Amino acid sequence: MSDFEKDFDEFENDDFEDEIIIAEDENGNEKKFIVIDACEVDGANYILVIDIEDDEEDEPEADILKEMSSENDEVFYGIIEDDEEFEKVAALFSSSDEYDIEM
Repeated sequence: MSDFEKDFDEFENDDFEDEIIIAEDENGNEKKFIVIDACEVDGANYILVIDIEDDEEDEPEADILKEMSSENDEVFYGIIEDDEEFEKVAALFSSSDEYDIEM
């Protein structure tokens, strides 16, 4: 998928609870995600999301998106390309007792 876009006023974990974002892939197809959590690591912002279609599954698969840029109230997210960065952020999200999601 290409960059993800969503309007957010501020970056606060509480702002994201049950937030739904719409992602657009390189072909223009839209996909909806539920934001489960958010965090900041080494000055970068990340969100933990699950596909809205997987919400009812016993063990939904999660994705982590990184804030790539922001303009005005629009925030653009993308996939984490660096394996070491992904592992560091995934470990932080995995340590939460609030949810049990496979990554």
